[in-house]
Amino acid sequence: MDSILKYPDSPFFPADLLGAASAESAEFRRHIEQIKTGAEAFNLDSSLVHAAVEIAAFESNLSPASRLALIMLLVASMVALGEGSTRLPVVGEESRDPMGRILKPLCGDQFGENGVATIATRINELLALDQAATVIGRSRDDYKPLLYIEPFIYHQKVYASESRLVEWIRPRFETNQEIYTEADIQQALADVLAHPASLGGREVIISVEQRAAIVSSAGQRS
Repeated sequence: MDSILKYPDSPFFPADLLGAASAESAEFRRHIEQIKTGAEAFNLDSSLVHAAVEIAAFESNLSPASRLALIMLLVASMVALGEGSTRLPVVGEESRDPMGRILKPLCGDQFGENGVATIATRINELLALDQAATVIGRSRDDYKPLLYIEPFIYHQKVYASESRLVEWIRPRFETNQEIYTEADIQQALADVLAHPASLGGREVIISVEQRAAIVSSAGQRS
């Protein structure tokens, strides 16, 4: 994967960034190196940043600015997934805090004083204009790396797995009665959080979003 950043003739390197003096190419590399550095704050391996560059390269007609926005969106989605969130709000007021928190270290000082706001705006434009249709699907049935179901970005494989899980669970919860009281659900959840499971020597963290989904689902009526 290192060839993406070291060798301009790599099939994965976005050719539209290579001017006569390769000034844009050098700037692109600086930005990618900054994203790799920022990713370390989230324990995200640099190889995943390279993977984001490769995925973004499938959009051959993007401007340099839009390409970086797509790479940032891909990396941000990986950060969210690594933290236990299967979806990331990327537009609207709901996205302001989570996206700001993730974009700040990814932008660092290399994207200018207003780098976070600039990248957030470009991501909004990228989605609003559907500029990355090869990489980002708009339908729940699309088979593309990312799915944009406003205001959220999902990884398609994770979304599909969640959907299959819901389909498997739903019949088991079919009832005309309330399954549990909210107090029962909160108590059960508190017991789980007090005794976290581990996987591969690492503690399994249940995110705030996942906790809310558990409470909502367990208390639903059919």
